[in-house]
Amino acid sequence: MTKTRRRTGAAWLWLMVLLSIWSYGGWHVANGLPLDSDLLYLLPSEEHDLQAQRAWELMMAELSSRFTVLVGHEQEEVALRTVQQLQEGLQNAGLIVQVDQDWSSSAKQLAKVLFPYRMGLLSESDRHLLLQHQKETLLNRAIGQLYSPTGIVDSRLLSKDPFGLFASFLLQLPNPAKRLTIRNGWLHTHDGAQHWFMLNGRLTQSPYSIRFQEQFMHFWQAFPKEPAALLRFAALFYAQSAASQAMHEASTIGTLGMILTIILILMVFRAIRPLGLTIFAILNGMMCGLVICLLFFDRIHTAALLFGSTLVGVAVDYCLLYFATSFSHHPHPEARIKKVFAGISFGMLTTVLGYTCLAVAPFPGLRQGAAFSVAGLLASWLTVVLWFPRLDNLASRNPPSILLWLRDLIMWLWQTDRHRARVGLALALLLLAVVGGRQLEVNDSIRRYQQLSATLQAEQKQLQQLTGLSEINQFFWISADNDEQLLQLQEQLGDRLRLMRASGILDDWLSIARFVPSAQRQSDNQRLNAQLQESTLPQLQAISGLPFAVQSNQTDLLAADQSGLFAWPIFSGAKKQAVFPIGVQDSQRIGQAANDLPGVMHIDPPSKLSALLARYRYRALWLFAIAATLTGGLLVWRYGWRGGLSTLLPPLLATVSTPLLLALLHIPMGFFTSIALVLVFSIGVDYAIFCAEESLPDIAMLAGIWLAAMTALFSFGLLALSQTPAVQEFGLTLFIGITLSLFLAPWAMHRESAS
Repeated sequence: MTKTRRRTGAAWLWLMVLLSIWSYGGWHVANGLPLDSDLLYLLPSEEHDLQAQRAWELMMAELSSRFTVLVGHEQEEVALRTVQQLQEGLQNAGLIVQVDQDWSSSAKQLAKVLFPYRMGLLSESDRHLLLQHQKETLLNRAIGQLYSPTGIVDSRLLSKDPFGLFASFLLQLPNPAKRLTIRNGWLHTHDGAQHWFMLNGRLTQSPYSIRFQEQFMHFWQAFPKEPAALLRFAALFYAQSAASQAMHEASTIGTLGMILTIILILMVFRAIRPLGLTIFAILNGMMCGLVICLLFFDRIHTAALLFGSTLVGVAVDYCLLYFATSFSHHPHPEARIKKVFAGISFGMLTTVLGYTCLAVAPFPGLRQGAAFSVAGLLASWLTVVLWFPRLDNLASRNPPSILLWLRDLIMWLWQTDRHRARVGLALALLLLAVVGGRQLEVNDSIRRYQQLSATLQAEQKQLQQLTGLSEINQFFWISADNDEQLLQLQEQLGDRLRLMRASGILDDWLSIARFVPSAQRQSDNQRLNAQLQESTLPQLQAISGLPFAVQSNQTDLLAADQSGLFAWPIFSGAKKQAVFPIGVQDSQRIGQAANDLPGVMHIDPPSKLSALLARYRYRALWLFAIAATLTGGLLVWRYGWRGGLSTLLPPLLATVSTPLLLALLHIPMGFFTSIALVLVFSIGVDYAIFCAEESLPDIAMLAGIWLAAMTALFSFGLLALSQTPAVQEFGLTLFIGITLSLFLAPWAMHRESAS
């Protein structure tokens, strides 16, 4: 009686906890979940290099917040009016915090600031000529400009810049949009058919915020674009496209899986209550997982939510195994829960152990998904144990003929007279594994998982062709004690990049030192300039007949903070420490420019992401090995050495064989495959434990395993139909692994009695 009261008290206590959880979670759902699709949020911080992490976060935020649109029409006034309306609408809607100054106007203003300090400013080519004592080349160029009708030097400036050194300096400044000119106060280009005006902006919020994406796309779709053409170039649109596709696929595949699961349960049990209670347990698990994430994380990543929602395929096992007891001689709910309690409890314990190992990894995405899963599994298990016996009124029934046939199918291989068949199957599996092992590749490249919108890529390509803009997706980060040291390091790096540019490795680069040299270089340039004027200016004067004055008395130096460059968005704040390569053709070779330069780091985000995925694939597999070892210890403790090993081997073999079989399909081993293998092992252990709890092929137990496997395949296997590469690999891995686990699970029944 006391035991019954304790169970009753625990059930009502759990119900009150559930009501609190649903109230808290429901309020957050109604007010909008803090969802995020930023891949960087899933990744760990650099434990040993805070400078690299700071640079990474700062520049990724800078580059991803940029927003560029090109508006075009045959009639200039139509294109201009559209771009003005677009700017005004975006600003009024609070979607853009500022519209950046155009590059050319900023450069003109900078030229006025630089001109008084022109003696210390030399282009790279002119400085190289002076260092090589090739003054005659500069003299001949000056003479050619004097007498050429297309000379680029204004005659009014000749007296102050007789060799055109300052003009040459300005012409060699990096220009990320070299095909654009100023027209009506806007950056403009003409392709022969249409006038195009560019709008540059900075987003007010993270482009990876799902809520901000919805706000922005609502404005974008409502904005009257016709009859103008709009070309987009922004991380926001790529992120929104990927998130939209992922959510659509998750909804479609999830709905299909749910429909198939409902049909399966109704066909097998021929009653509504098992379906209702199963949904009840799963929804409780998902809401508990969601609330735990809301309590411990400031935002919820869509990928972590998707990963956590896969607990449906595990939690449903407990429900189906319970209701499968209706096919045996256990008509009373208390007898049913007593029969399955040990199996589902031990299965839950080993699965939670596996997820907990993932939670201790320094990987925010794994921690969030693991927290969701652990909380969800515990909630589903508690619901089954405490409330199913109270709500269940399902009468005992004979199993449908399909279940009897499936029982015979799964047990055919494990009958005592099927020794040769088992040996033959083992040899066939071994042969496939060997062939797959020879083809097995490891590939964690982030580019392999990218699926960019073809429409957006076409628009970006056309925009870049029209403007000359290049995508900046890597940079150098320079750590220095002061601005002078920073500029000197940028100049040393620039000298190396100049040689690489000559070899075609990149088109150009952008840094503050290209605009305002260090004081050391300005002084050296003044010396070279003075030597040129003192030795060569008389010749230029004699040839031209013009009275030039020597300019060598100008020795003032310009400090970078006086130039106004720090107000430019690309150089503001700590971003002045960055050097941006433009038009990179060889990412690996350009990184060599930072070799042996103290304080200079080359940061290539795609390569960094790939390296992180490789690193944490390795860690995830190690954690899986630890979880398998701990699980094996628990199994040996419960079933003895022989029984424990025979229970551990089926899921272990299924997990190890899966990537080898995937290799036959030319699917490499990667991070998402590794995470799926952890789930394969967790599910497979459940099946093996359910079998290990029986010494004979009980129809109730086998029916529960079959139903659990089918619903897991509905939940996970259908993910193989996804068009998203990472999700597709995840689903295919689970499909193969769960299938192997199902047919290997009866091995666990061939053991001695439990100790």
